[in-house]
Amino acid sequence: MKPFRTAVPVLSLLCTLLLVPGCEDPQLAKKESQPSGEKNSETPQPVPDSPKEAQETQKPKPDSQAEGTKQKKPTEAVLDIVEKGETVTVKGSIKSRFEKKDLLHQLEVGLPEMKIVDELESTPNRIAMGWEGRLGDALLVPFFKTVENGELHYDKGIVRLEGRIKREKDFKIIQMRVIEIINGPFSRDIENNLTVEGKKKAPQ
Repeated sequence: MKPFRTAVPVLSLLCTLLLVPGCEDPQLAKKESQPSGEKNSETPQPVPDSPKEAQETQKPKPDSQAEGTKQKKPTEAVLDIVEKGETVTVKGSIKSRFEKKDLLHQLEVGLPEMKIVDELESTPNRIAMGWEGRLGDALLVPFFKTVENGELHYDKGIVRLEGRIKREKDFKIIQMRVIEIINGPFSRDIENNLTVEGKKKAPQ
């Protein structure tokens, strides 16, 4: 029986030296046959250096398009209503298209002998002044019937009046009517530059 015990190590040594495939260790062969992709199936993620960097990576990036479309601050109405000959031109910008329609309609009905030229814009970003809808009947119609080559301008709370009147008392009447109609938190001042026919200076 002793000869068989010494033969086993010799046979193993011969297999190792001759590199016979059949004599390879089964467990070693199994490990070598595994595909390399199974070892790391997931791509490793970069580890942030600090907690602050970790928070910054989790924050969503701001939308540059949304930042560029910030809403503009609303502004007051602007009006330039000028009579020249038999034409009254209405320029400027107010908030409501309905009040624009009412204003032009009131001028057309109240001044049938005049041609009303519409160059007025309705801009939603304007502040609603509160008096645009009654401006025609209450102020502009009697104004253009009394004043020759009359002009009414409104900008940044200041009303400016231009033109010639025949009676000196109309100076105060028109001014008081402007104060009554164009009245609100944005009203600041009136520049009454109306002149009386035959006089060089405007009444005080």
